[in-house]
Amino acid sequence: MTRSPFDRLMERCVQRFGIDTVYIRDGEETPVKGIFDSDYQSVEMDGGPPITSRTIQVGYHNDALPYPPRKGDHVRIKNVLYRVVESQPDSEHGVNLVLRTA
Repeated sequence: MTRSPFDRLMERCVQRFGIDTVYIRDGEETPVKGIFDSDYQSVEMDGGPPITSRTIQVGYHNDALPYPPRKGDHVRIKNVLYRVVESQPDSEHGVNLVLRTA
């Protein structure tokens, strides 16, 4: 299978910036490398004043996960357990998971 240029770029980014995490569903633990952001900031401006929010996120390439992520799954990062509260797929075979401390 031929990998797209984006897939190759994503692979390099994960190799360089990724950290070891453990994806957990129903007690089954799967080691997977992801890009962790403990202080992601987003700004929304919908015609009014900007609203800034801070979240904890981890990004994965879809191929790295054993199954599609879902709300309620868990991720262990740096010995801290997080609960998945939202899954945000992107258009290039990746997914960002919004996390909360479990």
